[in-house]
Amino acid sequence: KRVGDDWLPVHKTEMIKDNLNPEWKQFQISFRRLCGGKLEQKFKVECWDVHEKGTNNQYMGHFETSIHELINDNKSEFNLEYQANKSGGKIILKEKKVIKRPTFMDFLRDGEQINLIIGVDYTAQNGNPNFPDSLHAFKTQNGNQYETAIRACAQILLNYDYDKKVAMYGFGAVPHLPNYNVNETEQCFPLTGDFQKPEVYGLEGLINLYKQTLPNLQFSGPGCLGEILNYSKQIAEFNAKKKIYTVLLILTCGQIHDLHQSTEILAQCANIPMSVILVGVGDFDFKKLEF
Repeated sequence: KRVGDDWLPVHKTEMIKDNLNPEWKQFQISFRRLCGGKLEQKFKVECWDVHEKGTNNQYMGHFETSIHELINDNKSEFNLEYQANKSGGKIILKEKKVIKRPTFMDFLRDGEQINLIIGVDYTAQNGNPNFPDSLHAFKTQNGNQYETAIRACAQILLNYDYDKKVAMYGFGAVPHLPNYNVNETEQCFPLTGDFQKPEVYGLEGLINLYKQTLPNLQFSGPGCLGEILNYSKQIAEFNAKKKIYTVLLILTCGQIHDLHQSTEILAQCANIPMSVILVGVGDFDFKKLEF
């Protein structure tokens, strides 16, 4: 492509030996790379007779064209300009196709909606919330580290959530909530205490729910992501039928005890409209989270 007065190489085909009528393999190249995204911008195609040793290569000629000329004017045959009034043969484009890859914003413009789910780690590794060094500390002037992480992440993601209603789940604790009181560690429980009504409205609704429920959770362990990943996956599969994209945000200190199961479920999520955002809280070893 042309950059100022110079030409910058952007693609090179394979070499075809001993053939005066070569047929090159198909290739893909983005408009941005080929012509800076400008459909009228000219780019140049050169043809060379290349010797195996790379010396005494023979220049066969060139032509200039544009995406507009190829697609809108449907031009497919080009003479290779070798010297003045001399041709080095022809290049014929047998097939050409524009592949449109929609962006994130294209999906939103087309009516795709986004639904946010949040998962919070309440394992004992986070520290006793009665002490100031806990990541879930009750008494902090500007909010503890989990509250800070919820604010920082949710205020961005909520801009894309279509109804601003977010379901928040906990894992790695024994919940003693008014509507959800059990005696064993749960790896996926709604902080509202109701699986049928797990959502709250907006950022302040999330922060208030987090603060209100904190005293009613008995920190425990182990910390397993498989259950909340699988539950969110089921929601995402249901949402897909309604043209809703699911985003699961998991906040954790990183002590994952079901790494193999979690990665298997994540792999299964690859073919459904779902993203998983993993955020490490505190200063633990996050190797498992990175994996």
